[in-house]
Amino acid sequence: MKSEEKRYKILGTMRNTIPGAQEMSLQDTVEFRKLWRNRFIGSAARDRTIPLHKCHACGSGKLYFDWHFFSYNVYIASTNYLEKIPAMSHPDERIIVFPDKCDMKGFVVRLGDLMEYLKANPFVGSDIYMTPKKMEWTLVFTHEEDFGPYFVKAV
Repeated sequence: MKSEEKRYKILGTMRNTIPGAQEMSLQDTVEFRKLWRNRFIGSAARDRTIPLHKCHACGSGKLYFDWHFFSYNVYIASTNYLEKIPAMSHPDERIIVFPDKCDMKGFVVRLGDLMEYLKANPFVGSDIYMTPKKMEWTLVFTHEEDFGPYFVKAV
């Protein structure tokens, strides 16, 4: 198994482990990812000449991860999400979980169930993005132990 396949295998594990997870269609995932990028990255990346997402799956060439935007410290990111998220959202709120790769589907889960999973599995080890449907905040995990997770409030 290639390292990239191993890295994204966790997404399937999460979807199969978290109770009530509902898979999204590929089209819905792609559309939601675009909305997420506009909300959390958008023109700020272009203004600072930070490269936007590229991936082998969509044929855009050199691999680049959206989470790099946060690692450039454009937003002040916080890693104490286990305390902050419950204060901002209701446990029954639906959260969209999606990968960085354009050819993979995301899924929807209940926040309370997602938080229980994350308490038991704090290092996700994959490039996975999480946000409520209204996108008041986002939680971004990376495949690198030294970067993230990033918790960012929408501005």
